[in-house]
Order: sequence, then C-alpha cells, then structure tokens
Amino acid sequence: MKVKAYIVVLVLALITLTTSCVSREDFFDLANDIINPEIKISYPKSGPGLNFGDVEQYSSKDETITLENSGDIDLIITEIAVTGSAPDKSFFNYSQMPLVVEVGGITTFRVIFKPSALGPKDALITIVNSDSSDDKYSIQVFGFGKQPTGPLISVSLKTNDVSDMNAVDFGSIENGLTSLPARFVIENIGYADLIIRDIFPATNDIHSFIVDDMLTSYTIGAGESSTFDVVFHPLDDDELKSDIVIESNAMNTGNYSIGVNGYGLSSPSTEPDINVIQQGSDPNLLGISGYESFDFGKVYSVNTDTMIFSIQNTGTSQLTVSSISSSKPTIFKEQSLITPAYINEGESVTFEVTFNPGGGPGDEELVAVISIDSDDPDIIEDPYTFEVRGTRTNDNIAKLKVHQDGFYITPDTGIYSFGQKDIDTQTTVSFTLENVGMADLVVDGIDSSNIDNFAITNIPPTVKASESETFEITFKLTEVGVFSSVITIDNSDPDLSSGFVFNVTGGSIYLPKITVYENMDVFEHNTPYKFGSVEVGSTKGPVWFEIKNTGEADLVIDLPILIDVEDSRHFELDTTSIADFVIKKDGSESFYVTFKPDEEGTFHNSSGVAVEFATNDPDRKLFRIRLWGEGTSD
Repeated sequence: MKVKAYIVVLVLALITLTTSCVSREDFFDLANDIINPEIKISYPKSGPGLNFGDVEQYSSKDETITLENSGDIDLIITEIAVTGSAPDKSFFNYSQMPLVVEVGGITTFRVIFKPSALGPKDALITIVNSDSSDDKYSIQVFGFGKQPTGPLISVSLKTNDVSDMNAVDFGSIENGLTSLPARFVIENIGYADLIIRDIFPATNDIHSFIVDDMLTSYTIGAGESSTFDVVFHPLDDDELKSDIVIESNAMNTGNYSIGVNGYGLSSPSTEPDINVIQQGSDPNLLGISGYESFDFGKVYSVNTDTMIFSIQNTGTSQLTVSSISSSKPTIFKEQSLITPAYINEGESVTFEVTFNPGGGPGDEELVAVISIDSDDPDIIEDPYTFEVRGTRTNDNIAKLKVHQDGFYITPDTGIYSFGQKDIDTQTTVSFTLENVGMADLVVDGIDSSNIDNFAITNIPPTVKASESETFEITFKLTEVGVFSSVITIDNSDPDLSSGFVFNVTGGSIYLPKITVYENMDVFEHNTPYKFGSVEVGSTKGPVWFEIKNTGEADLVIDLPILIDVEDSRHFELDTTSIADFVIKKDGSESFYVTFKPDEEGTFHNSSGVAVEFATNDPDRKLFRIRLWGEGTSD
C-alpha cells in the first residue's frame, strides 16, 4: 500500500487568558524583546528546533507550543502554516483564525507527529502575526518514523488492493435475489496479532448488503490473512449503496471502510449479467470489471504460456458476447472463442489468453488489457475488462502448473471439489504436476492442513523440464458435514516462493440446512432487524424468529445468546420455547426478541448488539441477527 509521511500540525486554539508565567526550566524561549505587540514562543527544548525523536509508524506523539503576548496591544494571529519535506495542511484547524491574544495573555496549540512512513521527517511551522518585528515566526520541527511493533491491516478483493478502488460494484440484480459473493482478504502486514472486532454494513442501504463471515478468523497473526464475503441482496428498485466497515486494532487505521453499490431491478427481471473468472479458481465468486489482474509470472522468452478464462451468464436472459480483444495482441493473444457467442442463463463458455513474451531484455514486465463486449446493460461492464501481465525472462527456470484430468488449478485462489460422498468412504484422486519451464522442478514437499480428511501420497521429488509427474489426495469421509483442506506444494518455481497453494473440499450426500424466518419471511444471516423508535421505559415486541431445518440431515444448534456488550441490556432474548437443540428434517424451533430501552440513544449493530447461535450447517456454522433500536423521550 502506498503511503506518504506527514507531520500533522493540529491547531486546537486552546486560548487561556491569563498572566501566569511559563517556566523557563521546562520551555525554550525564542522571543526577543519586542514591543507593540510582542510575540513570545516557548516549547519543550530538545536541541535545535522541536525534535520529536523516534515515533513508531502510524502512531503519534504530540508536543505543546505556548504563544504569549508580552507587548502593549493585542496580538493578532492570522495564520499558522506548515511547509517543508513532510507537511500535510489538510489537518489544520483554521476555525479560530484570526486569533486575538490580549496583552499579557497566552494561548497554546499542539504539534502532532504521526509518521506514515519510515525515516527522518521535518517541517517548518510559520506563525503569521501582527508583531511587526517578527511577523512570520518560524519553528523547525523534526522526527523519525521507526518500524512499528503493532498490527497493520491491508484489505484486497481477491488479489486487488481495495484502497485503489472507488467502490465495489455488484451490477444489477433482481430484487429478492442474491449476487455472487465478492471475497475480501484481510491481511495482517504488521508485527502483532490483528484483532477484528466486527465487520458490518454501516451506512445507507444496510439491508441490501450482507456480510458472510463463516470463513473469517477474528484473530489474525502477523503475516497471516483471513477472508470474508459480501453479497448484494437488493430490496428496493433503485441504486443502492453502503459502506462495509471493518473494526480492528490496526495501527494504520481504526475502522477500514469499503464502498459497495449495486442496482435493484423490478421483479421479475430479464437481463443478462456477465461474470468472468479464471478457470481453476472458485467459480462461485464475483469478478469485478476493471479491477482484476491475472499474472502469468516469469515465462522464458522463446516459450509461451496460456490461461483459460470462463465467461459466465449469471443473469436472467441470454447473454451475447460480440467480441473479445487484447490491447497488445502480439504479446497477449485471445483465442478459441468464436464470436458472437450466445450464453444461456446459468451457463458459461471459455476462451484462452496466450502470453508470448518474445525476444528482448530479461525481467521485463509486460501488461495488456482484455476487453469483452457484450449486451450486459451495466455501464461498468460495457465492456468487461481485466488486466493480464507477465514477465519475460532469459533465464532457464522451472515453472509449475497443476491440473486434474486436464482441469487446471490456479495458485492461491484455486479450488478442487471431491463432491458429495457416502459416510465411511474413501476417494482417491490423482493430480498432475506439469513443469512447463526450462529447468528441473524440485518438489520439497506437499502438505495438507487437514490430514484427517485429506491425505497426501506418492509425492515426486522432482519434475524434469517439459515433463509431468503425479501425486494423490485421498478424501476420507467419516461423518456428516462439508470439509476442506489447504494444499501447499513447496517447489522451486521462482514465482511460487510461498508454494503452490490451493483448496480442496468434499462433503456428505445428506446435509442439514438452516433457514431462519422472521414472521414467516426469510431472514438472512448477519442482517439487522430494526425495531425503530421506542419511548424509554416502553417495549416493542416480542418479535418471533423461527429456526427451520430445510436440509436432509439433522440440524444441531446451540442456545441462542445475546452478545455481551453494554447495549445488549436494552434487548431481551426469550429462548424458553426451544424444546430440542437437534432439529429433524422440516422441523423447527423458535425464540423471541424484545426491545426495551432504558435510556435515550441509538443502539445498533455497530456496537456489536446481536443474537448469535452456532449450527452444524456446513454453509452456516454461526448464525447472527443484528439488532437495531432507538430509545426516545417522547
């Protein structure tokens, strides 16, 4: 993430009309004996100028500067400005300018040093005033940004930095339907545990954007990452937007905000919707036109490499693809799809992009934009674009590709499904390690994060240049549920320094499925229920929630609880009607929530108030109902 160092000078205009003296032992007096009026400046003495010393990146340190009028008439301060190598004027507070200091009076302001980059920083503070002998009083300030020791947060959409995006656009969706999920990655690029306190839609159309945190780890170690998904579920026939807020203990930002928007269409809707993914990655994730980038990595100058992409129609009518083009067709050539191509609702077609780096200097990165013209009506997808990049090399290197029976798996985002199996069965699948490079590939090991369900066997030690070897994964199913594992292939491909990583999944044929209803309407996980305004001392409710098992196997739930935060006292949870925590197929249990504010204020999901309970539904291991209500005086 790009950052700029800055020194923040925040003028607080803390005016104290007093004749008290400032101690010369504690402050460094820079003033000369001037009259009519006379400005005197003092601040903590630490060598030449004001030196903050070492301050951790993203943290802050402040010092107080005292300004005194020792003259015979009022001193008028018209501006306090900062210049130099690292100023940031956006943090000035000029609301009190001009500032008048009476005879014998003093005022103070703080200088805050908050380095957002490492290394030495300096700036010059200039105080413009009515003292004719010193009308531009200057103070040099210094500081050094040192390595932080706390957690730092970085958020990306798949592999694309969210900070570079204006907003994530979900396009147009029929009201009541749900989009493909946009998957966000939270990475801790700091040096201590990153604690995620909450993730929620915070503004505007909060009911139309749903956060799915089933895969989210709320404590992320240094150098580690976790994911969460957001889906668009429009409830209105209009443009809808919100901000997804991540509350954490990150030093570089307290609350990380991600803009999201989409357009709800009248039901029923008949519009096509284009979605593009790389073959071998998760087919159930949303692609974002204009922001995605796919990297071929290093390719030997006389070789070529090919990626396969899938164009999906996730809309409600036939999609017509009229053309596909490359901004650099001699280097990145699209092929194998005859246009126009007609894609029915729910179907897809594939095309290839071949990287041919050709002769030239080694280690040169080459980039192109692929454009897909279609009749998708969304402006952001007209055309649908994504970036491809690759690096030409003249070195003989190994280059690993992994496929299963011709189905190529992408590193990091790739997924292979064993499907649904019977309990107490084993399924073994062979995967191919293909070395398309010019040097032998060394395989240092292949690991599974879940060896109980996914075991690795027959690992080859090397794969010769332009040859292939195989290894096997055995999926062992012993109980009802859906299981997964992270497979890591440690190898000598220079583009895969962290290994070739992909996911495998598999589950039982019969599964439980939780569906929650609120007064007979389906209530989605992690969405807020709004009680509205209620007079203090009164109640609203109870509101009835039904937990129903719409799956094929027994649904097991824990006792629903109110999250223990301060605002939870304004809500009452009644679970006495729950007779059994094992819910059979088509069975259900119920609970009730009442809002009873005991003080004025707004009590809602941003403070964490929610009802939560765990389940054995593999797609919804934790169900959350956020609560929202306002206590009023009348």
